[in-house]
Amino acid sequence: MGDDPARVAENRQLLAALLPGAPLWLQQVHGTDVVDADAGAGAGVRATATATATSTATSTATADADARTDAAADASDSSIQPVPCGDAAITRTPGKVLAIMTADCLPVVLAACDGSVLGMAHAGWRGLAAGVLESTVKAMRSQHNEAPLRAWIGPAIGPTAFEVGEDVRTAFLADDPDAATCFRPGVAVHKWLADLPGLARRKLHRAGVQDVTLSGHCTVTDAEHFFSYRRDGQTGRFATLAWLNGSN
Repeated sequence: MGDDPARVAENRQLLAALLPGAPLWLQQVHGTDVVDADAGAGAGVRATATATATSTATSTATADADARTDAAADASDSSIQPVPCGDAAITRTPGKVLAIMTADCLPVVLAACDGSVLGMAHAGWRGLAAGVLESTVKAMRSQHNEAPLRAWIGPAIGPTAFEVGEDVRTAFLADDPDAATCFRPGVAVHKWLADLPGLARRKLHRAGVQDVTLSGHCTVTDAEHFFSYRRDGQTGRFATLAWLNGSN
């Protein structure tokens, strides 16, 4: 937050030097659009067709940002270089690095078990309720590849820290009444503690992704390792990065 754009650019160059290639950064807007990184990535091409994957390498690294929300932070980075607008991306190209920036929202990595396609998604509660994970799964399967998918849900705000209003609970229960199991009464009246990773797992299971691993890390309670907008307000973002290795 409040970072110098020149320093952000320098840090990203240093990061890229450690990776197979420069990461594809997204202007995240808490929506459901999926960018096809192989179809003119950087020009904002949204995916309408794709395949599936598993041979992946994932890592987490700190990333600077300049705003009070993920969307604003990513928008500020567009002053450094144009970035496509979307909250998920897919690739079939080995070595093509996908990146998601978060500071409480869910970073979700998806891969097919035959190593053919990789997907990543940024899922705050709005995007999650709207179907960003389902959109990513659909994009990965749109080329009729039937290989099973697996998913990893990274560090995010945990179920003891995410207090929300009735509107958030209603948004999830409207589509899945059994999602009530992911909410328990909060301290304040008409407030709920929401299990965002648990809700994401339910969404993935309903989309046909049964192999789901949760990192178990809460960004709010682990101040030593993670940025948290809910905890700190003005803060940075960390990046979750993933790419296909090119071999199963």
